[in-house]
Amino acid sequence: MSVRDSISHPALRGLYDHWRTLAPLGEVPAWRSFDPLAVAPCIGSILLADIESDPFRVRYRLFGERLTTLYGRDLTGRDVDKLYLPDFRADLLDAYGAVVASRDARYEVVKFADELASKYDYHRLMLPFRRSGQAIDTVMVGIFPVDRTLQRADDWRHSEDVRDFVSRLEALDG
Repeated sequence: MSVRDSISHPALRGLYDHWRTLAPLGEVPAWRSFDPLAVAPCIGSILLADIESDPFRVRYRLFGERLTTLYGRDLTGRDVDKLYLPDFRADLLDAYGAVVASRDARYEVVKFADELASKYDYHRLMLPFRRSGQAIDTVMVGIFPVDRTLQRADDWRHSEDVRDFVSRLEALDG
């Protein structure tokens, strides 16, 4: 199954389709070719991550407004290796590494955390870009909760099954 065929969220399918039009098949688009107006339904649900290759590091350049509202705070300027619980952080860094290595899009429905109900799963589309040269130095990520009623941090943080998870996350994030 192709990446496009696996995308079950319509806005993310539109984001993928726009990304795919920006460069010939098999090539990674240049960042300057991206048109945010072409993907208006996704704008607040996008984050941009800067990628450093030696050593491999991921930093959020921009954390969309809807994502900030959903998470409960803005993560712009934060390094991924200093966020999240260890297992989640490792999986996330592996996903970024896979996008950089494959030079291709990656879509999946991600389990928020193994110990939480599937209500907190989310759609994630990761798209590589290059700002200069041929190296992947930016990854755009579109995120939408599977449960469309989850729109604000208060929609999920007050749930009993999330409290322990969140308190551990915030203790690590300091």
